[in-house]
Amino acid sequence: MTTHLDINDPKYREAAASILHRHENNEPEANITTAVRDFLRETGLARAEEIVEENPPSDHSRRAVDLTALDTFIEVKRRIGTNEGFDPDPANVQQLDDYLNESKSEGHGVRTGILTDGRYWLLRWPEAREVRTSPPYGFVLDAADKWLLLYEWLRDSALISLESIPADRSNVEQYLGPGSPTYQRDIDVLARLYDQAAQYETVKVKRRLWENLLRAALGEIARDPAELDHLFIRHTYLSLVIGMAVQASFGIDLRQLAEIEPSDLLQGRRFRDATGLSGIIESDFFAWPDEVGGHDLLRALARRVARFDWQNAPPDIAAILYEAVIPPDERRTLGEYYTPAWLARAMVTELVDDPLQQRVLDPACGSGTFIAEAVRHFLAAAVNRQKQD
Repeated sequence: MTTHLDINDPKYREAAASILHRHENNEPEANITTAVRDFLRETGLARAEEIVEENPPSDHSRRAVDLTALDTFIEVKRRIGTNEGFDPDPANVQQLDDYLNESKSEGHGVRTGILTDGRYWLLRWPEAREVRTSPPYGFVLDAADKWLLLYEWLRDSALISLESIPADRSNVEQYLGPGSPTYQRDIDVLARLYDQAAQYETVKVKRRLWENLLRAALGEIARDPAELDHLFIRHTYLSLVIGMAVQASFGIDLRQLAEIEPSDLLQGRRFRDATGLSGIIESDFFAWPDEVGGHDLLRALARRVARFDWQNAPPDIAAILYEAVIPPDERRTLGEYYTPAWLARAMVTELVDDPLQQRVLDPACGSGTFIAEAVRHFLAAAVNRQKQD
């Protein structure tokens, strides 16, 4: 949930100034917590009913998180570190990590966490490893005039509170690509799930089938098993996102489905019932997270994917998603390139000169660019024939 901001309204700067004032005067944690809560409410990042103070991270916990806003835990300290600069105390980081892992272990979802003293803001998530304070994993509020930067960091990297995000290349890269902290969070969680379940026979079979197909397509691959495992994990992430995006583009409510039956995000029963289309969303060798306790991850990812406007996505969205997730150097190594839509359109127009009588086959269709253009070409010809008749 976000609101339109009048950046000239002084109340936003004043809200940030209140946070900094309480930090600089070394006020109690409760005072800083109040100022942070007021900033979230003033800027519209979260409504009052979406913010809970002193919230236990799990049903049986005797501890409490200072603030819970939407799906994000915010733990407040007078000082997050004992030294000058952005140097978080490992004990404070561990406290927040414990909250996040405790919440996840009791089925409350894969949350994001923030450790802050008002000036320094650190992003964490379950299974996060090393502490990274560089952007976008950390933010420094060193002046009240930087309130808008704090707002954007919270909106885009921590709370992810935007809705109806245009599904264009820039936004897909920003919110779903490797530069996004939530991407790294999801990859870390997937990696941990895979480490725990890699010896399951069904997971081993899926991993082996994937590698066999990769080798059949590319020949011998100069990668060690660990590198291939990491690529398998990233291909899994990509498959999950594309599958959810396809369902959302046909009007499937991902949030509702994720809460009721997260397995069906991968199996596609509701999609088939709603569209009559089969063989598009189905269990395959990237569906292994459903078998190894990955429902919390599926729910978190579904909520994030659902924030995009997939019904108005560009035709080459599958290629955009792939290029956003797999870096250019790796695509070159794998020999994977995507034909631009304009070039596919020109080739189909020239080669398919009798679309109502010809059949088109693309046996290695990738994201389906040529097939999609062939279908458009066929429909246009059918409409023209109908007008002539």
